[in-house]
Amino acid sequence: MPQSESKPTPRSERTIVVDLIKLNISLKFKIRLVFDLFLISLEFNIQNFFPLGLNKIIR
Repeated sequence: MPQSESKPTPRSERTIVVDLIKLNISLKFKIRLVFDLFLISLEFNIQNFFPLGLNKIIR
C-alpha cells in the first residue's frame, strides 16, 4: 500500500522536471536564435552603411 502511494509522486515530479528542462532548453535556443539573427542583421547593416574599415575596428 505505501509503495503504490509513494511511486506516482516521484514519477510525476521527474516528468515535471524533465518538462521544465526541455522548456528551458527550447527557450534558450529560441533566445539564442533571435540573438544570432539580430547580430547578423546588425553586422549586415554595419557593412551596408559604413566602410569595411570601421567594421574591422568593431570586431
